[in-house]
Amino acid sequence: MKRVDLEVPKGDRELLIVPDARELPGLVRANRERIRGYDFAFCGRPVRELRDVVRREIMTAAHRYTASLGVSPPERSAGPIVMTGHQPEFYHPGVWVKNHVTARLAEAADGVGLNLVVDNDVPREGELAFPVHGHTGWTRHEMPFAEIDSSRAYEEHTDKTSWRFDHLAGEVTELLPLEDAEPLITRFMDDASGCMREASDVAHLMTLLRRRYEEKIGLANLEIPASALSDTKGFALFVLGIAAEARRFAQAYNDAVGEYRRVYGLRGKSHPVPDLGVEESRVELPFWVWSPGGERQRLWIAPNHPATLLIDESSLFTVDENVWQGIVAGEEDAFDAAAERLLGEGKGKFKIRPRAISNTMFARIFLSDVFIHGVGGAKYDAITDEIIRRFFDVEPPDFITCSATLFLPIDVATARQEDLRRLRWELRDSFYNADRHMDETLRASEPVEALVAEKRELVQHNEKLRERPRHEPRSLVRSRRRDIFLDIRNHNRQLTALIEPHLRSLREELAHVESHVGDEAVVKHRGYPFVLYPEDQLLDFYNENISV
Repeated sequence: MKRVDLEVPKGDRELLIVPDARELPGLVRANRERIRGYDFAFCGRPVRELRDVVRREIMTAAHRYTASLGVSPPERSAGPIVMTGHQPEFYHPGVWVKNHVTARLAEAADGVGLNLVVDNDVPREGELAFPVHGHTGWTRHEMPFAEIDSSRAYEEHTDKTSWRFDHLAGEVTELLPLEDAEPLITRFMDDASGCMREASDVAHLMTLLRRRYEEKIGLANLEIPASALSDTKGFALFVLGIAAEARRFAQAYNDAVGEYRRVYGLRGKSHPVPDLGVEESRVELPFWVWSPGGERQRLWIAPNHPATLLIDESSLFTVDENVWQGIVAGEEDAFDAAAERLLGEGKGKFKIRPRAISNTMFARIFLSDVFIHGVGGAKYDAITDEIIRRFFDVEPPDFITCSATLFLPIDVATARQEDLRRLRWELRDSFYNADRHMDETLRASEPVEALVAEKRELVQHNEKLRERPRHEPRSLVRSRRRDIFLDIRNHNRQLTALIEPHLRSLREELAHVESHVGDEAVVKHRGYPFVLYPEDQLLDFYNENISV
């Protein structure tokens, strides 16, 4: 594993695409050729056959789901599947850029774009944040739009009583001071009330709002929630395929995570992800599981005869002994029978969902031809690459990394961090070395020269006391050094009092710079949602910078 140091773009209107955008169609072709060369078997059949099954099933589900959003899904295609994904939140421009690159690359490759709505993740916040200006400068304002329980997945947030999406556009437009422009949230939310009525959960609502807006601007990717993807036979086969070799998979997983920690110098056992648990009687699988409405828990398997999937210590699903023997022997019919039964028994009782690494592993090996990550996902997928090598014994398909930074068009006085550091140092030095900040006349005056000379002698005496004679008690030396410290501080105060006008000027300048730095930090924040931006500015940025 090689260390890859990717960073999100720092400056305004900066775009990151790795590899270079002009190389992306060639990368897709190379990935397809590499995948065609895979010759391992999984779930009792050649990987190419399983991949065909998964692609047909999930693309059918994606067309059906996308049409249910009230938009026109792109035409069916036998070409490449260009895939990306993110949690169903208010995307900032550096996240939404992935959807634009996905659509353009799919068009260039005569394929189709597919966006995975990661509704099996837990939400982080239920507020829309944006900058507002008041008497004390710029502050970050947070406007609630839904009550969030960070212990439950997006798909479990079905209570609509706290939803305030239909109020967001008016309040943002009133408070956000964009000059000569309006935020696109007005157009984004023009059917918020209707979408709220249609939505089954907060993830569905966010997808309805975003995808209907994307339809207006010509962005035509398919959509599939992780919840819908997880309810397919193809995904159930994937779960069973991992479960059938749980110990070998856990070894590959934990070794890959350990290698990542070594390469990146991480010491904790929980970063970047925890190891999978391996015990005498059970092995942890890389999936979440929970009962409807419940909190996410780890999925385990007791791989005995018969094998049993577990939530913690409780039995969840037991595979018939004869079927499990067939699975261990790599029989296709046994895998199919167990997958169909797993889906049937799970309805209304339990939900099995991928975690981050198993999510992208499934997408990259069995579904897509290329996956587009942000910077964070790209770093973690170095682990996925290594697991694929160790477990499937193949070289993984390459992925694309994409991110961007675009600041809101708000004028704010800027200040340099160097100025801040310089002023803080000068203020501190003015107290400890006031004579350095005096003019020549004051520095050469008799009282100042006397104070400086006395202070110098005190400092020299203190240095000698550091090398305490062995015969003198430690407490006595400590007491003498304490007295000297107080004398030095008294001399510093006398000298500092002589440059009070200089200090006053420094403090005023520092306060001025600090206020500008604070304002700049609030306004020039790359994480504000794209719905706050003027539509022309945002779309022009994408059009001018994305060339596939």
